[in-house]
Amino acid sequence: LFVLFWEMINKRAQINKGCALFLLALCFGLNYANFSAQSIFTARIPSSFDQQTIHVTAFLCSLPRKGDYSFSADFCLLDVQSSKGELLSGRGFKAKLRWPLELELSTGVSLLDVKSRQVKSTRNFIGTSFENNLLYQRIVLMGDVKKQMAGAELDSLRILDRLKYEYHQLRHSLSQRINYLLRDTTHKGVIGALLLGDRSMLSPEDAQVLANTGTQHLIAISGLHVGLVIFGMFYFLPRTVFSILTVSILGLFYVALVGFTPSAQRAWVMCVCALFYLSGYIKQSKWWMFFLALFLVLLLDPLSTLNLGFWYSFLCVAIIFLIFQLTTLNPQGWLSLITFQFVLIIAMTPLSSILGTKHGLENMLANVFAIPWVSLVVLPFSLGWFLVSTVSEALAEFLLVALDMSIELLSAYLSSLKLFHIPITIEIYALIMICFGLGVMALLVFNKVKSVFAMSALALALVIVFPSRFYDDTPEFMVFDVGQGLALAMKSEGKVWLYDTGPAFDKSSSVKNVLLPYLRRHQKSNQLQGVILSHGDADHAGDLVSLHDEFKPMIAWSGQPERLSLSGFNHCQTGMKWREADFELEVLYPFPETDISQLSSNNQSCIIRLSMMGKIFLLMGDIEAQTEMDVVKHYRHKLKADVLIAGHHGASKSSSFALLKHVQPDYIVFSAGYLNKFGHPSVQVLDRVATFSSMTLNTSSLGAIKFRAGGYEFRSSAYQNDGFVVNYARE
Repeated sequence: LFVLFWEMINKRAQINKGCALFLLALCFGLNYANFSAQSIFTARIPSSFDQQTIHVTAFLCSLPRKGDYSFSADFCLLDVQSSKGELLSGRGFKAKLRWPLELELSTGVSLLDVKSRQVKSTRNFIGTSFENNLLYQRIVLMGDVKKQMAGAELDSLRILDRLKYEYHQLRHSLSQRINYLLRDTTHKGVIGALLLGDRSMLSPEDAQVLANTGTQHLIAISGLHVGLVIFGMFYFLPRTVFSILTVSILGLFYVALVGFTPSAQRAWVMCVCALFYLSGYIKQSKWWMFFLALFLVLLLDPLSTLNLGFWYSFLCVAIIFLIFQLTTLNPQGWLSLITFQFVLIIAMTPLSSILGTKHGLENMLANVFAIPWVSLVVLPFSLGWFLVSTVSEALAEFLLVALDMSIELLSAYLSSLKLFHIPITIEIYALIMICFGLGVMALLVFNKVKSVFAMSALALALVIVFPSRFYDDTPEFMVFDVGQGLALAMKSEGKVWLYDTGPAFDKSSSVKNVLLPYLRRHQKSNQLQGVILSHGDADHAGDLVSLHDEFKPMIAWSGQPERLSLSGFNHCQTGMKWREADFELEVLYPFPETDISQLSSNNQSCIIRLSMMGKIFLLMGDIEAQTEMDVVKHYRHKLKADVLIAGHHGASKSSSFALLKHVQPDYIVFSAGYLNKFGHPSVQVLDRVATFSSMTLNTSSLGAIKFRAGGYEFRSSAYQNDGFVVNYARE
């Protein structure tokens, strides 16, 4: 909008025409996107078929990912029928399926029996939405393959489906060959990601280093890589239309190689537009070309706005245009390029703050070296190695050693930047925003480049020492949606406590996906006041290392410190307290006299009584009925609480009548995964809860649940799939 009005101000005679065109384009775009999204919603398999077996005819249309017990991949749907033969919509869309390791589904068209579930994922107030990503990928079905029936004949496929099938088979064959050639290579996952857009081979060590330094975008097939390939070839050719078409077609082969990822397609369109503009074949302003590329991207894929990379790409290009239009930077000088990158990173910092992504000195130093190193060394080496491997495996093996060493050098540098992660405890948010504001004003209004650099340097110094974020000091109690697990956050007076950290998986965890973005956005510093881990089970204490690497808690308690992956946790015991202002934490259990070694892991959970916002919260961990009786006998009516976080996710052995009778909660919250295999919360517990007329909230249906105080009201806000917030108010 800013760019549009800037152009209209410079051409006052075209204001009315520009406004009319803008409104027309907006109406067309919204309706076009709505039509595209509605077609996907219509094709989705209804929730009434959840946990039922349906018959699916499909073929593989992504590279399969191998887990410990199963494969997973996207399948292009040809036919979907219920167990009764009822034809379901879905043809032309995709399904995300898992299947046992012993099944071979990578070739041919398969008729499968699939245990279905609707397209659904965890939903939280912070971070990117996985459900939006599934919608963007045109996924209409998720499920587990139970049996493979007879396959269909390839000759029966339509022409377009046959082309898709052959294309994905070719990529699968290339993937197998590359995996074989890289079998003894340390950083094979990085090379595979650059060549095929496949990040499944990334080692946990490489994934962690890239995440810690904010350089994951370098191994995703971004506009940077596509631009390097296209402009690298165009540099050696004459500036003719034939050269542009040749380079564009060759660039499209690279886009096909990496799987037509959204970022690659978007970058290809932008690069082709840029080539016509830079060659002088389109006599329009660069902003005209900017909007042409934007129009073409949205025309080809109207749901691009659901992809975070879309916003990053066009926002970065707009900032680049503004910098070179309103400053005297020379784009050909190394010092100017470094300065330009510095200003660009500063300009993108507020967006990173909103999204809760990691940023600061560590990330800036990482990208300053990693971007040119990957662009000029690693990516060309990878493409060169791939081409040579088709001719001579011996020569390719020699190049592979050098390629692996170049990635090892990058990894060593990125790992060393951990030294620059320094926590400071002073609130500096306002000063950072002032610096950003003054810098933008100096740039856009007064065209004072030196002032921009001065303000940017000051803002950079503040970002380095005090990571910027949009901070909300309102007290809140958050129940995160982490699937089948538990993770809570308690925030008051700028202090944040965590109770449990949710589950962890091979290369992802609730800590990385939810807790760290939340803490980055809401913390006043890199310090965390306290962490309480109810017990050592994996769904309650996952990925402590990632949490500790970035946020070291000042206080650490646990019911089972001996089972944790980190040391330094004190054993929970009755009477342990922490209080500041109106915020008070108190450990109710385990009792000092209890021999917990004779108890199950669940019954060693640390029970917490929390007082904040004038309300009482009772956090039960995974406590079961027998221990609940011991707690009731010990405290009796002192257990009264406004909010009960149900023990053991609502298992039948927890939330007994005795406990509910003495707690008498207004709200009961269940943290459970959608269609979890344990059936939590159980029907027995829900029946017991209904007896006490309490309001039940379940993360599996509502997503993350937030409790905040508002005057005399007490609200629970649950994040919904459509992005709206539902408020439950009780006096």
